[in-house]
Amino acid sequence: MLTVKRVVQLIRTGRQAQAFDAVLANGRALPAEARARLARPSSLRMVAPALALQRVMELSYGPTPEAEELAATVVREVEMAAGYGCGLEVAGGAVTGAVLAAWLAAASHAAADPTLVERTVAALRWLAGEIAAQQQRAAARPHAAAPSGGMGDALDTSLVAWQLASSPGLAAAVLAAGGDPSAVLRSASQAARPTAVTRPAKAPAWRGAAA
Repeated sequence: MLTVKRVVQLIRTGRQAQAFDAVLANGRALPAEARARLARPSSLRMVAPALALQRVMELSYGPTPEAEELAATVVREVEMAAGYGCGLEVAGGAVTGAVLAAWLAAASHAAADPTLVERTVAALRWLAGEIAAQQQRAAARPHAAAPSGGMGDALDTSLVAWQLASSPGLAAAVLAAGGDPSAVLRSASQAARPTAVTRPAKAPAWRGAAA
């Protein structure tokens, strides 16, 4: 069984590929082609800690230091991608953004680090902007075959749906936005109120907060 301690240790020691495999083997199986898409070097550095964060949220019943540590790792990877102008593959960005949005919803009800919350909001906005840019490029070539890894790719669409299936609230938001993941991530970032972060009398369960 994959424990919180194990998955955090894998990410902490830089074993992203091993963490990715361990999380997917722990109840989140994917076809080989879909695994390969998310395991690309351009996506894995942010996808692996994002999926690790998602698994920790599923295993925990309240905000934990481990979850916050993983969220900080994911945000740092997004910031590095943005800073180096590495671009973004839609599948990896949507999977990462969905987890960050779920964590942000839970963190807004707990005593999360306000600076990390602000950085998460900025990361979501960047992810949304990059996905929107992919959409615009695809729309400019309506008669061209969708490039592998670009918006419009059927596998990307399937991966977005797969990720959001575990978060009914985000899935409903995607449908309301016409299936546009960039609009959902942008809405999640705009809904955040970092300065209003307070500690409740009793922290809500992660599962309920993420939904």
